[in-house]
Amino acid sequence: MPSWFQWAVPFSWSLLKLFAMLLAAGWFASRVCDFIGIQELWDRLLHGFAFGLSLLLGAALLLLWIGQFAVWQMIFVLSLAAVATATGLPDAPKREKPPRKTGTRPSAQFLKTPESAARRTTWIPVLLFFGALVSVFFVSLFQALSNPPLSGDGLAYHLPMAAQWCREGTIWAQDVRAWFYPGNSELLLAILMLPFRGDAVIGVSDSVYWLVLVLALGRLMRMQGLSAWASLGSAVLVATTPLFRRSLGELGNDLFLAMLFLLALYFIAQARESVRPGAPALLAIASASLLVGTKYNGVAYALGLAFVAAWHWPRKLWKWLLRHGVPIVATGLLLGGSFFIRNLVLTGNPVYPAGVDLGPLQIPPGDMSLVVGSASGVTQEFLRTSTLWGNARGMEALFGFGNWFLQLAWPSLVLCFLAIISWLMGRKPARGQRALQISPLLLLLFGCGLIFALTPLCVENIPGALNQVYRGRSLRYALPFFLLAALLLTSVTHPGKGFLWLPALGVVANFLTPSARWGMQESLLFGILSMLSLALPCIRPSRLSRASGWFQARRARKPFGFIYLGLLLFGLLAMALHPMQQARRARFYTYSGFTQVIPWLEDLEDNRVLLVSIGIRNYPFFGSHLQHRVVTLGLAQTAEEWRKKIVSLQPDYIIVSRESGDRASPDYGRFPRQEAAVLTRPRAFGIVYADSFVRVYKTPWTKKKGSPK
Repeated sequence: MPSWFQWAVPFSWSLLKLFAMLLAAGWFASRVCDFIGIQELWDRLLHGFAFGLSLLLGAALLLLWIGQFAVWQMIFVLSLAAVATATGLPDAPKREKPPRKTGTRPSAQFLKTPESAARRTTWIPVLLFFGALVSVFFVSLFQALSNPPLSGDGLAYHLPMAAQWCREGTIWAQDVRAWFYPGNSELLLAILMLPFRGDAVIGVSDSVYWLVLVLALGRLMRMQGLSAWASLGSAVLVATTPLFRRSLGELGNDLFLAMLFLLALYFIAQARESVRPGAPALLAIASASLLVGTKYNGVAYALGLAFVAAWHWPRKLWKWLLRHGVPIVATGLLLGGSFFIRNLVLTGNPVYPAGVDLGPLQIPPGDMSLVVGSASGVTQEFLRTSTLWGNARGMEALFGFGNWFLQLAWPSLVLCFLAIISWLMGRKPARGQRALQISPLLLLLFGCGLIFALTPLCVENIPGALNQVYRGRSLRYALPFFLLAALLLTSVTHPGKGFLWLPALGVVANFLTPSARWGMQESLLFGILSMLSLALPCIRPSRLSRASGWFQARRARKPFGFIYLGLLLFGLLAMALHPMQQARRARFYTYSGFTQVIPWLEDLEDNRVLLVSIGIRNYPFFGSHLQHRVVTLGLAQTAEEWRKKIVSLQPDYIIVSRESGDRASPDYGRFPRQEAAVLTRPRAFGIVYADSFVRVYKTPWTKKKGSPK
């Protein structure tokens, strides 16, 4: 049997299971959009994505609560929802076809006017925007399918949380170090892991989030009075900044949170503008609930969005929501409160391990050793020891010129210049042209800025070290702030002629700005796609008109055809790049070249229990197919606590390493001190693998069979 056949058949079967879940969720979303009468293409995409995302995560959370989170159970629940909408909702009314007009098409008539040469030049920046969109999306897709996950935060706690749920199938699992965090974004990664029992395609999630973010921001700008192409250009300008491009491939929750923030804001605006505001209002509540269940600071963002909704929604809509309050609250608790309820049941603290200090409500902090081994009581001390106010070095690190220039300066300067030129060349839009008023958005912007300024301090894991700030990674907490600032900048003016060239120049500047995840091949692809736009004036207008008419006809005739084709192409691309991804996995997971323990563990028999004391990046120990159960030992726990956990768990192997805690920790780079007290004295433990970075101990419970080959 050929070697490629051994992996191609199971991989294809896994792809089919993934497509079954996605198509069931897509069918559900499409039927609901038909029922509520969403016809505009871009609005339909956003509504459908929100419905499908809510269904996917709602089904996964229900199965987690009953301990049945698995691929076939997911397919069953999603198919049940799709069948229910197919049989329970009436068919969409058929749209009447407009009478066909004889003569030349309007688009061709426009292109044949005497000013056609001048007007066609506006397509150059438009195609530049599409070139940027296509290049960023497909390059990030290629990187995700050809590389294993490499992000530090992803390997530390996002992926271990997802892998834990895939293996255990229950919300009560507490194996990994960060089991207590809200995990909607990690649960979505777990859904992508389920069919493959691995991370073959999980990287595509960031690409999808980024694309939806661009679409939502563009639609919001359009609803604020900007023209169609100007809103597209401004959204692409914002999303192609290094700050957002760097988030692609991180497999974190910051990009997911920013996308949900924009979706909630978009549905708030839709509920105000729509003649049938019920569905957008429900989707706004669902998006805000998902936001709460993504990060602890999502609660603050949701409160700000609730303020904007209260400002804009009419009293009649609030009365309708109150009449349906029970199912709405139940859905909100499922999508946003599940992880807080779990923490409350397990620890008595919904925001464990952080403490709560709200007047009469006092909850002390929990075991902070789960966050970082050498730190404890962070929530009690960060205001005293880590405050930036009056700390010149900290202020420079958080708000310093170097960070902001490399990440935001190009687009910020272009946007400000854009606003000034638009004010000079155009006019301010009438108040009725805006779907959202400026005053509540300004207050929301202030709140987002406050969240950005405080979040790096609240996640400070070494009191007084400011390690989260000095690394220059704190700007990722500013994604909602920057998106809202861009929306406000484009809301206060109405652009005049020549506007499209300004964001086009900004997009080019973005691609000339350094980015950690953007190299020569990506810039080359962007350059090729951009140069193609220069050839547009040479194309005959009749061909453009004919191509546009063909696309419109096919889209109206078979709306699902492009979805099927897209899934097929994605499957072929994933299969083509999977061998490259597996080859790179063995080469990349060496912890900077210090160890070969991961290939050694791949040779073990499946379903081994590994008790791991490696400080943070422990996801690779699960194995390429999640074949091992990984349980984390707290580095700040005492030797006696180690002994109790070892006896209660009875692991097959115990793994200790020099990567203990955070780089700012005084214990970083040392083997844990508990090792000498627990593992070296009893004769029951013996070293079976050792190098300068990792030591693996067998235990009395190690199975006889399954030793490395």
